[in-house]
Amino acid sequence: MSIAGKCCFEDTVAIFGADNILEKYNVYIGDNILPLRMESEKDLIPYYPYLESIIVSNKETGGIIRLHTRSFIDEEEEERLTWRLNELKKYWRRCKRRKEPFSTEEALKKICFFDPQDYEKKLVTRVAEFGEAAIIEGIHDPMHERMRNELYELMVKYGWSEPQAYRWVYGWERSFAREKS
Repeated sequence: MSIAGKCCFEDTVAIFGADNILEKYNVYIGDNILPLRMESEKDLIPYYPYLESIIVSNKETGGIIRLHTRSFIDEEEEERLTWRLNELKKYWRRCKRRKEPFSTEEALKKICFFDPQDYEKKLVTRVAEFGEAAIIEGIHDPMHERMRNELYELMVKYGWSEPQAYRWVYGWERSFAREKS
């Protein structure tokens, strides 16, 4: 199973073969007109969790692969966190409209099916503090963090330096915060 748990570039590489992709395919991000520079399997790995928007392929001559502009891990995590945040904001607005206090326990019931996890508690705290202005930035869930960690470990295994891999997988802000501590 792929890192992202979805049919993504990693699966395409497994199906067509890394050497075949490197020799016969041009891989693009989004609508860029210049292909990515990929010379070894090491160069393919950072893009494993990206979904393809299109693959044009010919067995003999190769083809073109266009990837989404963001990793599926980031896209899916944002979608799931945004859904929870919107549910919490809906509850917050209802409390405000009815002039009732915002109950963190009731709020957690709106977004949790089991015991609340830390990231869900952080979302509730943000909505309690900022109301409609609450955002998901800086909050990450354990499932997507596990996927990121798998990608990070794979990149390091294939020769990326730890700082390079960390910046790629977790982003500049988290990398900078990690370096400061």
